[in-house]
Amino acid sequence: MKNIYMSALFLMGLGLAVSYSINNNKQNKEQLSILQKNIDFNSNRLKASHELRLLEFKNRLSRISSTSLYKKITGDLVTSSVLCNNGEKLIFSIPESVCNTCHENTFKQLEKISESIDPKNILVLVDNSKLRSTYVEFQERKSNINVMGVNFKELGFDIHYVPFFFILSPDSSVKNLFVPNSFDPELTFNYIEVVKKNYFQL
Repeated sequence: MKNIYMSALFLMGLGLAVSYSINNNKQNKEQLSILQKNIDFNSNRLKASHELRLLEFKNRLSRISSTSLYKKITGDLVTSSVLCNNGEKLIFSIPESVCNTCHENTFKQLEKISESIDPKNILVLVDNSKLRSTYVEFQERKSNINVMGVNFKELGFDIHYVPFFFILSPDSSVKNLFVPNSFDPELTFNYIEVVKKNYFQL
């Protein structure tokens, strides 16, 4: 009888040990899975950052043709010298191939940016094919930021799938080109603080 009792205790203890081991292994697997996801996320973040900085390096010395024409929603056309007759403009540029999701977060940031930089000094530049839809979107947001269209192929930028910022001068030169990273929105605000101080400080 005593042997049966001891055997039962042994089996019970073995069962508990096996159960603990299984649960422990499950927890370890879950922790490893979370760790791997964090590693993958940071790896993708770093890769995206490198690719965006490379785009900046490639396009940093770009110069827009002085004959490029910018289209108002009314259909009127103006040159950069007329566009910047009161000084430099902060341009948020949206190439034709950029999807709506890609620039949605920056749209929200622009609303914050317009609180520190006068909206008359900010211009959203889109391909002519997206002028009306983008204009309507900003109207729905009750935004005072100006939206204009342009033929992106004439601008000379080698940036096609992501939105980007730059300072446009009256002589059509491009300064402080910056490609925002959705993984690091704080970097965009840091960029805005720099251009605000350099170009738009009262």
